[in-house]
Amino acid sequence: MSKCQYGSDCYRKNEDHIKECHPEKLTGNSEILETKENKKTRGNIKNPKPDLERKSEKRTAKSEDQDENEDDQPQSSKRQKSSAKANSPETSESVSDEFKKFWAYCQKTHKNPDISSLLAKIKNAKLVGPFELLQGTEKSEDECLHCFSTDLPEMQSFLTCDDGRYAIWRDHPEGIEGDNLIVYASNDKHLPKIEVVGDTIEHVVVHLSNKDSDIKKILPNANIPNLRKQMKAVVSKRKKVKFGSCHDVGIWVKIRNNDIGYRPATENPDHLKRDLKMLATTTDDYARDKKLDKVLEIYPLVHMANDESDFGMGLEYGHFLYLANTSILDGFTVPILEIAYKLLNRNQYIEVLNRRMKMRGKKD
Repeated sequence: MSKCQYGSDCYRKNEDHIKECHPEKLTGNSEILETKENKKTRGNIKNPKPDLERKSEKRTAKSEDQDENEDDQPQSSKRQKSSAKANSPETSESVSDEFKKFWAYCQKTHKNPDISSLLAKIKNAKLVGPFELLQGTEKSEDECLHCFSTDLPEMQSFLTCDDGRYAIWRDHPEGIEGDNLIVYASNDKHLPKIEVVGDTIEHVVVHLSNKDSDIKKILPNANIPNLRKQMKAVVSKRKKVKFGSCHDVGIWVKIRNNDIGYRPATENPDHLKRDLKMLATTTDDYARDKKLDKVLEIYPLVHMANDESDFGMGLEYGHFLYLANTSILDGFTVPILEIAYKLLNRNQYIEVLNRRMKMRGKKD
């Protein structure tokens, strides 16, 4: 049996990790069973705004099949939803357990030098966002104070360094479906690289550090080869379930009968990225207008996809537009993503989206 550095205080809920390091927790641990069960839970799909929906009999029939009565859900599912709200970005309880546990570990393990001093020696890394709340250096719980212009609503940044930042990624704001991951994003102003690192903050330390000696300073009891193995497994698992090509993390949507749920936003993602980057950076009005027309050719296709319940297309296209990070596209980005989140029953991200759009240009 592999040894976990946290011992009985370990907070991870990954089944493979529990089987490998904490088999004693498998007996009587209803929370683990509930989490696995609740990932199967699906909320109701609401109708989009009138100006974005072309109603059809096919769309209506499929929506009725997908709707479920929340009162019929098991009590375990309702408890999971309630507790998971604390993990969603931009709530008054925005400091979730994964941050609290790591901070408690650092406070216990690193006193002189403290964790901030140790991280600063590695690419000038700094704990931000929820960790600033835990340290008491930031009093406001407004999550927008700690995010970047290209932080998608699914992201909550918590560590910055010279070449980028690390963030929690949640496919669903309440964590009840899809994946909860740790991702790395580069510092590029337009269409940054975003990739999966792992699913724990310990994986961030390994990804951040080039030397095992630096990792040991922060995680003295870590099994580094095992951590790297875990990271590869998380990346591999994500590749099997993700859709889209806007970024390496991809999107997650439910695929129903007859492959309903997703269709690609573009057959040439590299071309779309090139057009978006030129649109965001060119000073030539004619060239910008030409690229804008080309980029918006996809816009009406998203409405058609929504009619046929392929909601993932709008989410992917919205990510493309959002990450382009230009005010020229903001008027198209917001409605596309709003309707995608609504159809996918991720309504909390609509509020996150609108708040972040307002703060663009004020940070970074």
